Amino acid sequence: MIVLHPERLLAKNVLCFTTTRYHGASSGAYASLNLATHVADDEAKVERNRASLLAFLEKSDFALNNSTSTIQANAYTGPMKPLHFIAQNHSTVVSPYSESGNYPNPCDAVFAVEARRPLAILTADCLPIMIAHVEGFETAAIHAGYRGLTEGIIQNTIASLKANPNNLSVWIGPSICQKHFEIGEDILYMFAEHNKHVSFNDKTEKFHVNLQGIATDILTGLGVTNIQLSDQCTYCSDDLFSYRQSKHKGHKECGRMASIIMHL
Repeated sequence: MIVLHPERLLAKNVLCFTTTRYHGASSGAYASLNLATHVADDEAKVERNRASLLAFLEKSDFALNNSTSTIQANAYTGPMKPLHFIAQNHSTVVSPYSESGNYPNPCDAVFAVEARRPLAILTADCLPIMIAHVEGFETAAIHAGYRGLTEGIIQNTIASLKANPNNLSVWIGPSICQKHFEIGEDILYMFAEHNKHVSFNDKTEKFHVNLQGIATDILTGLGVTNIQLSDQCTYCSDDLFSYRQSKHKGHKECGRMASIIMHL
């Protein structure tokens, strides 16, 4: 399995990555490692893809845990808890990790206060925002599209954590870039507080929004200073799923990548 990860570890003993399209069982617009069950893909193939992800996660966890260069061997604190996916719907709802997978519907961010709890969110243009306490066990994963960003999903997540924001390390993973994220005047009002991240394209007569820039401003405004940004655009890369690119190609749906974070 091929994955993308932060340039630097978010924190000692923290595993964090985003999957790509490769080495899965799905085909067509879902080719090949689609990890979402809600996009009309073959359910059996999605289950195979999720099983591959789980196997990779367990293998990566073991390898990272036994690295002498960056990870302390005594970080291993017991068996990994179950991996579940939350019911995302561009809300501002945040939930603690549930070992049973009993999450509210909708739910667009999840956090854990103990080690060995894998957190996962699905994206195909939206921001995967992964958070780790640099000294403790707290971790969080946020699915943030423009609606969640402007309505408070980041603020709600940070407020759910006990850690001081300046002790948090954040990775904003692969997402759509400003060039390809265009909106109409009908929702421009939602970005009134973030207008420095909005530009107008005379040729397309559309507004373009820098979602990573908005997220960074929100995080820094809350006191978070340790922020890494992925330079991978989902629309531009053939390695990643992009909902907007898929629509422009005439497909009704597309697959989703998973972003995972877990303290060992």
